[in-house]
Parts: sequence; C-alpha cells; structure tokens
Amino acid sequence: MQDNYLIICDDRQKSYFSQLKENLDFSFITSETEFEELVVDEVANYNRIIIFAELLWQDKKYTDFYGIDIAVLLRLKLKALSPICILSFLHKDDFGKINEVKYNILNARGTCFLELSDTFTFNAVASVLESVTSLLPATLTYLSMLLIDVRYFIDVLTHNLRLETNNDKICQSLKMIEQLSTTNVYSQLQELSEKIISAHSEENESEFYLRKKELVNTLNGYLQQTKEHTLPVDSKIKSKVLLLDDNINDLEWAKKALSSCFEVIDFQDALEAKACIEQDMKNELSAVICDWQLLKPNSREHQDLLGFEVLDYASKKGFYALFSLTSTDDFSIREIDAQLNFEHQLFTKDFQQSEASWKMYIPIIQQKIDRNTALIASLPTGSRWKKPKDKKTKSFHEQYIAIRNSTDWSSFENEISAESTGLWDYYEKLVNKRVTPDRYISISNTDLKSVLIARRIYLAYWFKCREDYRDKNRYIYQDFTGNSNVSESAITQLVSRLCVKSELLPQGILPEEKAWLNTHRIEMC
Repeated sequence: MQDNYLIICDDRQKSYFSQLKENLDFSFITSETEFEELVVDEVANYNRIIIFAELLWQDKKYTDFYGIDIAVLLRLKLKALSPICILSFLHKDDFGKINEVKYNILNARGTCFLELSDTFTFNAVASVLESVTSLLPATLTYLSMLLIDVRYFIDVLTHNLRLETNNDKICQSLKMIEQLSTTNVYSQLQELSEKIISAHSEENESEFYLRKKELVNTLNGYLQQTKEHTLPVDSKIKSKVLLLDDNINDLEWAKKALSSCFEVIDFQDALEAKACIEQDMKNELSAVICDWQLLKPNSREHQDLLGFEVLDYASKKGFYALFSLTSTDDFSIREIDAQLNFEHQLFTKDFQQSEASWKMYIPIIQQKIDRNTALIASLPTGSRWKKPKDKKTKSFHEQYIAIRNSTDWSSFENEISAESTGLWDYYEKLVNKRVTPDRYISISNTDLKSVLIARRIYLAYWFKCREDYRDKNRYIYQDFTGNSNVSESAITQLVSRLCVKSELLPQGILPEEKAWLNTHRIEMC
C-alpha cells in the first residue's frame, strides 16, 4: 500500500515537500482553521503524519511549540493511530522541558522525533517513520488517558496555582481541564477555573485559595475507587504460567503465592516475556498474567510494550487463559478494556501485599486453564485447518484463534449454533424417513463459519444417524452434496475439508461442538 502522508506545517515548509509530490501522496494543513476542519474519518485515511513542532501559524492560540499540541490533539480528539514524526530545530530531549506529560506520551508510543539541520532530507523522515508502528485502538485510549491523568492535574495545580504566579501560567494550567470534557466533573471544574482566574485578577487571596482547594478536592474525589474481594480457595493442580510485572515487590509476592499451585516463569521485561510466548511451540504455557502498566527500571518511561499489548500478542498466538493486573480498577482501565478485542480477565492488585490476597485468584486462573487445555487438545490438526488456500487468505486455524479470543466470540458461536440447529432439524427428519434431501450444505475453502457449521452436521450424522450402514461417510457425503456417485477420493476430500478424522471420533471435537451435540441429545460414542 502506498504511503499517504498528512503534513502539518507552515507555508515556508510546504514548498519543500511540494517538490516531492510527484511520486508521493501528500496532503497539507497550514493553518489552525484547516486543522479544526479535520474529522476523525479523514485522519484515519493517512498512514503517515509529519508535524513541525515550531508552527508559526498566524491564528495559533497556544504555546510557542504548537506542533506538540497539534500532535496531542491528533491522538486525543482525532483518534489518529498512524505513526507521527515531529520535526524540530530543538534536540529531542529539550521537549521534556516544554511539557513533560505531553513529551512522555508522544515519546512512548507511535511517535518519533527528528532534529532539523542543513542536511535534512525527506528520506530521513521516511526512514525514521518506518521504525514506528501504528497504535492499537486500546493503546491510543491508554495514551489519551495519560493525557488526562487526574493525578498530573492535581500536581500541576498544586504547584502552579499560587497567588503570586502570573495570570498566563494559571490560565495555561487550568486549560488542561478541557481534556476532561467527556467526564461528569467537567462543568464543575470549568466553573471553579473561572472563579480562580477572577479571584487572581482581583487579588482576592481568600477566594483564590478557597476555590483552588475546592477544585483540587473535586479532582481528588474523582480518583476515589471501590474494590471488591472474594475468599481465597486452595488448588493443588500444577500448570506453567507466565507472570510479567515491572515492580519487583509485586512480582515476588505474586510468584510466591502462585507457586503453591503453578509453575511460575516470571519476567520484569515485556520483550523478554513476548519472546518466551513466541518460543512456546508446544503449548507448555497454560496462562499469561501481565501487569497493565509497565515502566523501565528506576524510570517513569514506559517499556517497549505495555502489559495489555503483550496479552494482545499472546491472544494472536493462540493463548486463551489471559489475565491483566492493575493497581487501581479505575475508569481509565475500563475505557481501555472496552477497546481491546480479545478476551481476558482483569484482576485488581491488593495494595496490602500478602499471599492471601493473591490466592483468591488461583481458582479463577485454574478454571480457565482447565477449559483452555481441553480446547487446545481438541483443535483440529488436519492440513486444511492449518494451511490456507493461498498466502493472502488466513488459515482456518488463524481465523479460529482470532475469533475464539475476541470479544465477538459469543455472538459468533450463537450464530453458528442457530444456523446448525436449523439445518440439523431439516436433515434429521429426512434421514429418519429415509428421504433424500433437496437442500445441501455449502462448504467454503476460506470461510471458517461454513466449515464449523458443516462440522456440526457431519458429527450429528456420524453419531446419531445411519447406524445401520457400514459406511457412514458415503451416506454423509451423498446427503451433503446430492451426488450419488461417491468415490473414495471424494469422501477423503470431504473429511479433509472438515478436518475430522472419522476413525478417531469422538476425539478431536471442539468443546462448543460437544455442547451443541449434547443440546440435541446426541451421544458421542
């Protein structure tokens, strides 16, 4: 796919990029008015974004380095997932002096910096953008939450809202409250902000500090969260689990508690944990447990991967027992969780570190491990299941892993069950009456849904009907296709396409298929 660039710059920089436009797809934003006309769907069309930090727009309203604010707005309000390159005459580290939070969020994910010089070339920009990957929607939500982190607001307000501070600095601090505009406290905070500025202008010290205290207390109240706990239960079944946490104390407490029931492989580094997951070719790992937020040692800087990004990777590799650990189960965690398209269980850490607090999770982890061990053992092993028809098509195995781990699994499974039931009601009546069907099953070489439906009908045939015929496959094939001239190669092809080994049944039946057969009172014998 050709790179489609959005370039946010001044007229003076536009001329340089315009010279390159013959072979590349460029779109330019050269004023605040143009930027304000951008919409989310339009921004989503660009897979590369370049921003000049020192924008000298005539209608600019904010800081001297307005490009930084623009980058934040692209992430926060316009939901840009594409890699962003920020160009500046400053050195990268100098951005931290402008605004630490904005610098950290832009530096942490999906953004690269390039210092401008006399030898600057577009190829340098393209090269550095190649090293940056697009954000997951969940990661974007996480970064957005960092931008509106209430603890940061409290810290800034506590330090900046002093009566002797100039009015511009107060306005700049209070302006950040706009980023809380989607919350239910915004109107209250906005009203308090206006009163603080007014009191400062009038040098009304008592009113100024009264309203400041009220505003800070409102933000503190916004942080209050509730926690629920269940009773601990012991388990004696051993399985191998991966545990990832950047905090050595939390890691040791969790490992100590979980080791009573599991073989624990622990990591503090996300990339090392990911490598372990990648190398687990024999399904030796039964569960993956990751801390939600991962920082580098003795640093406020995030690791190369966040905990939920490691879980996302694990889900794509076929892991099913996935768990997240959070220090606080707050609104930001729930917002990010809603963006994740894989199934996982969210655990809240107990601040009072103890084995007892961790042991309450053991039966939950074990239950999911047991279910998923059965699932993995039941996955078809045929070549048609594992190998796609062509390189552009995902294999049935890949499709199944993706949907089985996703939040769409329940609706997908209900849809398959409903369609299978409708087909089986039709076929069962005809088979019992020894009537040849006039409605046949279509099995696609690329569509997982059609294969899973056909598998259920095949299994129902195999276990319930045609008991008086020695060659079940011959009749199943005839009823599936309407072809009475059944060859051995045709039967072999049908069984291969369905990834069912008839001679080994009832082995190799997926748990949801077993549940469906039980619902229809079909015994697997």
